[in-house]
Amino acid sequence: MKTLPPLLLLVHLVACLPGTAATVLTNLGGSVLSAQDVRGPAAAGGQIRYGYEFTVDGGDYELDSVTFAMAAPPVFPASGPVKVSIWKSPAGPDTAVQIATLSGPGFPGAGDIDWQPAAPIVLNDGATYFLRLEVDTGKTVYLMNCTKDPFTGPWDFAAGWTKPGSNSHWLPDTSLPIAAINATLIPVPAAGIFGGLGFLMLFRRRSYFC
Repeated sequence: MKTLPPLLLLVHLVACLPGTAATVLTNLGGSVLSAQDVRGPAAAGGQIRYGYEFTVDGGDYELDSVTFAMAAPPVFPASGPVKVSIWKSPAGPDTAVQIATLSGPGFPGAGDIDWQPAAPIVLNDGATYFLRLEVDTGKTVYLMNCTKDPFTGPWDFAAGWTKPGSNSHWLPDTSLPIAAINATLIPVPAAGIFGGLGFLMLFRRRSYFC
């Protein structure tokens, strides 16, 4: 049975390593300052939607889950489910392009509630994305815990936004949700590793003639 040379064996092992899962943004456990209501279009006072921009840092990641701290069971729970979606937002929320709607409970109760992608979603290093919470139908009202505690993690929280009623534009919102984003770092492609290996082998070869 043939064995791989040490350098080739090292590259093979590195290329086969799984990605590293991490909480890339979080303020879960923060002190609750208030509760904001996410409302459907038929709710008293009209529809209110919320959105949060963040920027990926440190490599490409695959999104694992998004968590929001909900304050209480929904009002009129049979009326309209809450929807959490993710958008690519290179120039702000008004021009963001939807990537996917996340899977999770349509009528979540109180507590830290998770939503996950139904299919893999890759978030690119340096790109800005936009999470939206909204109720598209009915009069259901959901309460989401908010805080003054900043987000921590390797990614950058950019800004909060709200879109009340039939407003055509997203408006800045200074309240911070109590939330978290979990994602898995995508390993460096094997091709890049082998390119580096080729450079090292060339360097070793030349060193023999020095």
